[in-house]
Amino acid sequence: MPSPHFCATIHVNYRSLKMLSTALWVTALALESALLLRAFRGNFLKHYRFFYFYLGWVLVSDLALIPFYYLLPKIYGYAYWSSQYFSLVVGCWQSQGFS
Repeated sequence: MPSPHFCATIHVNYRSLKMLSTALWVTALALESALLLRAFRGNFLKHYRFFYFYLGWVLVSDLALIPFYYLLPKIYGYAYWSSQYFSLVVGCWQSQGFS
């Protein structure tokens, strides 16, 4: 009778995983940039300034994390979570504009 426990070994190619991660990161940066460019050209910035301010902040923080990811990978985790803390502060601060 076969064992009721299922065990599987998953072999991960970390180089492929890093390439996928980079591709997703670049795609997100491109989409954020396209949204901001479209907002600027369509004159949406003055109507939804808080949303686009936050989106701009996310774009800048994502761009600032790239050197940490590639050049200082041991510090990347600290830089990422610090940026998330500031993104939370910016997001909460900008949400006060809706009251």
